[in-house]
Amino acid sequence: MKRFNFKFNFKPKNKINRYFKNQDELAHYDQGMLLIIFSLMSIGMVIVASASIPESLSLFNTPFHFLTLHLIYISLALIVISIVVNIKLDFWYQHQKILLIGSILILMSVLVIGTEVNGSHRWLRLGPLNVQPSEFAKLSIVLFVASYLVRRQIEVIDTLKGFVKPMAVLFVFTMILL
Repeated sequence: MKRFNFKFNFKPKNKINRYFKNQDELAHYDQGMLLIIFSLMSIGMVIVASASIPESLSLFNTPFHFLTLHLIYISLALIVISIVVNIKLDFWYQHQKILLIGSILILMSVLVIGTEVNGSHRWLRLGPLNVQPSEFAKLSIVLFVASYLVRRQIEVIDTLKGFVKPMAVLFVFTMILL
């Protein structure tokens, strides 16, 4: 399968520069995977457009209001993805504890200042956006477990204690989410 080299020319000039990949270190992205991702995004746009036209017409007198919002969100997501993908793995491993603690705090803040959407308090309002903190928690849990397994591989294989430690962290997240 052919691969291509994704060029991203974002070069910060400050201390953060060491966390971004150089042009030589950029990963080769799988064309098949990108084709699937963009196909799913296109299908989603068609579904949003076809399902929201009557509602958009009744609320905003324009047939493609929700499609326009969807395109804006997709554009923002692609920008964020292109930045996140170009950050070295070392950065994520070095900061996984901070991300984990931050995720717990953000999840707990939902209990205090969460916004109700469709009868549940799972969202935080950030200006015009509603954000679901559990999505960030998923990322931080994956980063934590991956770094834990890399650091403590022998302990996880040999002892039950090594296996139970990350399960305790997962249990805390599960209880907060419930």
